[in-house]
Amino acid sequence: MLDQRQGKLRITDTGLRVDVDPAAAVANSKRVKVTVLLDRMGSVTGIDMRPDGFAGIVVMIGTHESVAKSEANVDVAVNEDASGNLASIDLPRRFSHSAKTLF
Repeated sequence: MLDQRQGKLRITDTGLRVDVDPAAAVANSKRVKVTVLLDRMGSVTGIDMRPDGFAGIVVMIGTHESVAKSEANVDVAVNEDASGNLASIDLPRRFSHSAKTLF
């Protein structure tokens, strides 16, 4: 079953962060491979975490209809709270242009 979450982009010192639960205190980070969903301009519109076994989690920033292509096997940092719940995802710097196109 697909578990869709809503995310919000923001630029950080190291790249682009997708906040899923901004109120959560990050207790643990781990590196995983995801598929980044992109619109026709190459901006991030979602993150499909299913390839790494995250129980069908897909985090959407934009709409499903805006997805035009994807980039598989992207190494990201997944940040979790003390209970193991998803708090945020840190994308590589090369995706930082996405936040600029949204604001």
